[in-house]
Amino acid sequence: MARTKHLSVKSGKKTPSRSKARGGESSVSAQPDGSDGLQNRGDLNGTPMSQNPKTPKSTARKSTRALPSPSLKGTSQSGQTKKHRYRPGTVALREIRKFQKTTHLLIPYAPFARLAKEQTQDYNKDMRWTHAALLALQEAAEYYLVDLFEDANICAIHAKRVTIMNKDIQLARRISGRRMW
Repeated sequence: MARTKHLSVKSGKKTPSRSKARGGESSVSAQPDGSDGLQNRGDLNGTPMSQNPKTPKSTARKSTRALPSPSLKGTSQSGQTKKHRYRPGTVALREIRKFQKTTHLLIPYAPFARLAKEQTQDYNKDMRWTHAALLALQEAAEYYLVDLFEDANICAIHAKRVTIMNKDIQLARRISGRRMW
């Protein structure tokens, strides 16, 4: 690098200084006492930094917040090992694949039978259900729900979401003509 010599004027005295020959870099003038003069440089107006009210006196401070103690990977604070957790969505996709392979009913039979019998009590107190009739009703109800959730899932995907919301189910029912009578 080429260095140039020039004179800088400070308080009436001429002192030699060196600067790099790069564009945009400023030169630091050498003081007669051997210091580089950085402690009293100040801001652009010539005010020393110690007298400038906008600059803080001490800028480097340690944080008073206590840092967490380092722990081994896989162990918690009490020393027990953490249970393995899959990333969000992994188990859901596994369950979807599992339930798509099976053909059995997903709603438990006994609660569904109680619900069907309770609803029919409002219309006829003496009505009785056969096992085959309850199974047929349950199969039709599950088919209806699966179809509704498929349509609601398409509505959620159209809205650029992954989660099905109540408004997706309402929109799917309205578009397909499914009404609660």
